[in-house]
Amino acid sequence: MQGAVPASVRVGDEVCREWLAWRGFAGALRAFDADAAGVAGLPVERLAELVLGATASSELGELTSLLAFLSSRFFCRLDGAWAQDVRRLESSLLKLYAVRALQAGRRARVLEVR
Repeated sequence: MQGAVPASVRVGDEVCREWLAWRGFAGALRAFDADAAGVAGLPVERLAELVLGATASSELGELTSLLAFLSSRFFCRLDGAWAQDVRRLESSLLKLYAVRALQAGRRARVLEVR
């Protein structure tokens, strides 16, 4: 399974491990290793949690950066027939962001979506 993970991700993981060990964050290092064990890339459930968490926390910057990441890593590799569906997904997530911001009483956050 290790071969399925891109080399840049493995290097990044190793740098994180070294930093956590150097700083003496033993508990965080154990949690990081447990989380990374057997994971090939970014699991879909975890990615969905990140996107929905960004909408729930009313952080537009976080949501747009996640959408940009998805666009640059995944959506750009899809066949052109999926382009309209990708735009619809992005639009729906921005609408969800606006609805959740309104429900939380953060009207100013809704104006950011424009």
